[in-house]
Amino acid sequence: MSENINELIAELSDQMTQNDAVASLSEIGASATPALIAALDTDDQVVQAGIVQVLTNIGTPAIPELIEALGSESQYVQGNAINTLSFIGEDSIQPLVSALDHPNQRVSANAEAALRRYGLAAVPALRTASAPESGEAPHHVAALLVELDPESFTTLESQIVNALGSPDQSVAAAAVQACASVGEPVVPVLRKLIGNPDPYKQQNATNAFIAMGAAGSSALIDAIGDDSQLVQQNAVRALSAIGEPVFARYNSPFRPSFLRRNEILIEIADVQE
Repeated sequence: MSENINELIAELSDQMTQNDAVASLSEIGASATPALIAALDTDDQVVQAGIVQVLTNIGTPAIPELIEALGSESQYVQGNAINTLSFIGEDSIQPLVSALDHPNQRVSANAEAALRRYGLAAVPALRTASAPESGEAPHHVAALLVELDPESFTTLESQIVNALGSPDQSVAAAAVQACASVGEPVVPVLRKLIGNPDPYKQQNATNAFIAMGAAGSSALIDAIGDDSQLVQQNAVRALSAIGEPVFARYNSPFRPSFLRRNEILIEIADVQE
């Protein structure tokens, strides 16, 4: 049987025989999954497309091995596993949510990427996972849920704040992306965090402001006048990343400095008419 499977996989590279090979491999079913996933490690896009079609046809029985394939060292295997899991349909969602807690960080990151493709369809399963019977929702689950459903921020604010303070860069990056999706409602929280003594929360709150762009610029401009030098520095860093600051000099150079009225202009967008 294994020899037959390998022969059929070889026929996927020929467009003349590919359709028949896809049909035969799909009929073989789940037992062909390991060989198909191994054969994804190729730069031949015709073969890749054929294998993805077969695995999609096999469907639910292929999901467990596709989840493990998300942790492959091969980018071809990873990328095509993500594609296939998104093509199989909603049967993939719950296994992907469970994979967010996988010990292999590559698996969890790629599961997150696959769930993003499902968008709002993934929200119910993420909501269930974000309300465990004991303890808080895992940070990465909370962050992805808020990113896909910004209204969830009101109930998951503490988890997002904690995620912004995580030394794990993947968790912090997910929280930053979640904050950018929420927009203005998260601004007061970030405004406090840029002066937080926790360096991770400071840095990631500042990064969230940068990711938000114009939505947070008013709060950042206000923060420049804060009594805390730390808040001032983080506000200026964020504004500098959003747009180049320009001094608007309203006074003549002969007016005493304490009588001058100057403002800082920040370009936050280049609007084309």
